[in-house]
Amino acid sequence: MGPPGVHLRELTIAEYEIFRSERSSVRVAGKVIPLTGHKMIRQIHPPDFVPETETVWSFPDRGDWATHVGNY
Repeated sequence: MGPPGVHLRELTIAEYEIFRSERSSVRVAGKVIPLTGHKMIRQIHPPDFVPETETVWSFPDRGDWATHVGNY
């Protein structure tokens, strides 16, 4: 929701491309932000990243009163 009197709506990609072809930057809160187009993501994690394969949660003696099994 925007400021009072300002109506916001989602732009289509075609509308954005027209907007971008007419401008090289926008001003937001006094800051100029360049419109540089699409960016290529080259890497989404560090090269030495290894996903976790085990959980840190272990409740083997939680009891049978709970609504789940402790060895999930």
